[in-house]
Amino acid sequence: MTKAIARHRIGEVKVIPIILREYDWHSGPLGGLQALPKDGKAVVSWPSKDKAFADVANGVRLALKDLSSSSAPRS
Repeated sequence: MTKAIARHRIGEVKVIPIILREYDWHSGPLGGLQALPKDGKAVVSWPSKDKAFADVANGVRLALKDLSSSSAPRS
């Protein structure tokens, strides 16, 4: 995890924590990262787990789109 976060900080990879259960992730090594689902609210805390996982999927899709557009070759 430490190596992945270091690579994230230099832009080599994108680390996206997926928060499944409640825990104090803000104070640990993941605290500075943008977590999913929205607002880092644990999947088990959502009224509908299906909506939580749909939010995760959408967030990952947006991150991939952003990553691919930022790494596209420039003319």
